[in-house]
Amino acid sequence: MSDVNRSGDTPSPAIAGLKLALPIMAAYFSVAFSFGLLATESGLPAWAAVAMSVLVYAGASQFMAVALIAAGTAMPAIVLAVGVLNLRHMVMTLALPGIRPAVGRLKRPWRMALYAGITDEAFAAASFARDPAAARPAALGTLVLAIYLSWIAGTLGGIAAGALVPADLRAAMAAGLYALFVALLVPGVKARPAMALVVSAAAILNAALSAVLPAGIALLVAILCVAGGHAFISGGGSAPEPATDAAGRRLGRGG
Repeated sequence: MSDVNRSGDTPSPAIAGLKLALPIMAAYFSVAFSFGLLATESGLPAWAAVAMSVLVYAGASQFMAVALIAAGTAMPAIVLAVGVLNLRHMVMTLALPGIRPAVGRLKRPWRMALYAGITDEAFAAASFARDPAAARPAALGTLVLAIYLSWIAGTLGGIAAGALVPADLRAAMAAGLYALFVALLVPGVKARPAMALVVSAAAILNAALSAVLPAGIALLVAILCVAGGHAFISGGGSAPEPATDAAGRRLGRGG
């Protein structure tokens, strides 16, 4: 199949989706590699780490789950924390048809499959892509499938590398967990300075509760506070502007 349409200057939806996916794939593979390495270092069986990447497919939730498991947190508390952290995915899937109306016209099985692959980065890429071909469902399907496979591949790579990396180096790489959270946190605080108050309050609360509660429970309470504070602050934010083509026309209205 040619990667251009009959006009000769517009890439096919699949190629457009792959172009959107490539930078995300590189980042996902790297982060998932770290997850696979840290998960095995934390004592999580290889099959469980892979299952998390296949079924949970949420970087922050997976790293958090590993931290809670390492802290000895009860499984119901871990499931609750992961569920709360992943609620934003429901909001994104509800918003996607409004940004890309063609998605809402898909048959339910295809629409549900697409929704299952929506992540923060996929939603942002789908929302702000300016290429008209990228507004089509086939492009979005290519995007979510490509980055999903890169996440699984990165996890497998990290697990495999864990057997080759010396134990001391694997232990040192646990710092990658904290680096990831800092990398996720700083841009959000810079964009919304009020979030600094929420994060500071959660850190103080976690430190105080750690003196009287197990570390995993204290961490869970802090996470719930951050999630609740973020939801409260984000409630007053504005919705992202719809994507436009080079001429400034809105995309996605015609499917």
